[in-house]
Amino acid sequence: MSSTRKLVPLTQIVRTPAPSWNDKLHTDYACQVYPRVSTPEQKKNVSAEMQQDKSFAVLCGWVDDGKHIIMDTDDLGLSGQLRMEERPAFVKMLRRIAKGTVKTVIAAQVDRLFRDRWGAEYSKFMEICFTYGVKVVTPNPYRTEIEFVYDFSIGWHVDKFRRKCEEAWSYMENHIYGRMLPAQEQLGISGFWCGGNLPLGYIVDRREKVDGEENPLYLKFIVYEPHAEVIRWLFERFRSTGGQLVVLLKEIARRQFLFPAFDESIDKEIVNKFPQCTKVLNEQGEIIGYTIKTEGGLRSMLSNAVYAGYWVYRGAVVRSDNHDAIVDYGLFMYAFSRLSPTNLDGTPNVALLEKRQQYVKKHFAERPAFLKNHLVSADPQYKIYCSSYPLLVRGTNGEGKRVETFYGFYVQRTAWARFHAKYMITTRDVDSIFIARLIQKLQSAKGYEGFLAHEKQELQEQQQLLLDIERDIKTV
Repeated sequence: MSSTRKLVPLTQIVRTPAPSWNDKLHTDYACQVYPRVSTPEQKKNVSAEMQQDKSFAVLCGWVDDGKHIIMDTDDLGLSGQLRMEERPAFVKMLRRIAKGTVKTVIAAQVDRLFRDRWGAEYSKFMEICFTYGVKVVTPNPYRTEIEFVYDFSIGWHVDKFRRKCEEAWSYMENHIYGRMLPAQEQLGISGFWCGGNLPLGYIVDRREKVDGEENPLYLKFIVYEPHAEVIRWLFERFRSTGGQLVVLLKEIARRQFLFPAFDESIDKEIVNKFPQCTKVLNEQGEIIGYTIKTEGGLRSMLSNAVYAGYWVYRGAVVRSDNHDAIVDYGLFMYAFSRLSPTNLDGTPNVALLEKRQQYVKKHFAERPAFLKNHLVSADPQYKIYCSSYPLLVRGTNGEGKRVETFYGFYVQRTAWARFHAKYMITTRDVDSIFIARLIQKLQSAKGYEGFLAHEKQELQEQQQLLLDIERDIKTV
């Protein structure tokens, strides 16, 4: 007997919506497809893509002509626990409902609309839909036909919608808050990896069993030697330079890459957990390594307690011997004490904070730079940054120091070029020219003819907000 897999035509498994449902829909009015996912990371998942598919609305009888099917994606990445007025797409949808433009709302599931503990939001929504004769449609899991049409003028439809909303919150409370998050919390406190980003130099042992026995290193950090070797060099070189980050950053910039690419034995899922370094690509677009381009990134790496064997969870050190250390304690503390604003026990690093205060007082001028971060060089190879420098001043009372601020032109060919200005001009001179020209422009300004129109638009938006409030009060 043949075991060949047989395929059937799509028409044999896809059914059209039941005619009885279509009879209840206002297809002559516009419908709004409402997609929502809870986090920005979920915007690219399959659920988000399916929710943005207009084909189900077409299947139900609406014409995709740009007017009859409305879809607003502003709420993708927003929690369903937010109030309706805190979700931009929901606000626009309610306004269309109040104007009579939309008579049907299509949502993948009721929990896409609400995750409401107390029921105030979905109760208000049902009353608004009841007042304006709006129905809510949900498709089956395959989006091949209608699962239910909620008509809030029918009592048991109201009860069903409310139960669905209660089930959505119950799932959140029992499964997410009651089981998954506490389990993840306990895993993290116990020194095990629970899915977050990883520090370069380590990978995670995801083998539950080794030779048929429980793996004691399961979900623990293990040293990845090709990167650990670089980490040791960074700490040692930082000490040999006397703790000068800028000098170390220059040396890094002279290398094609700092960390080599992961070998093929490392799962791609693990490789994607290292977002803190910049990828270095070859001409074919393949990753050949990683590097550090910013002082902040290098500072963060050299003050990461994980490299001394400490386990840090939610910003707190919870274990001191959780995994194999990459650098010895003394070498690590040399960098940590010079770079971290807090000690390992979470108390302030007083020595570092006092040193920073002295530096700020000594090297930063009191006069602000008005155009800081607002100037652009006409030559694209330069960028303009604002910097402060102490100047030696000779006066009648002898020599003294004064801090002056400058706009500097920095070549952008290397990661450390910002520390060496090609040209500098005092902010005092540039700002005074700008302010003089601004005053002259304002005194002879002729570009405010549209001010009243702008003010009128602003008043209309405020009036619309008042109408939204009045609509909610009226229906509730």
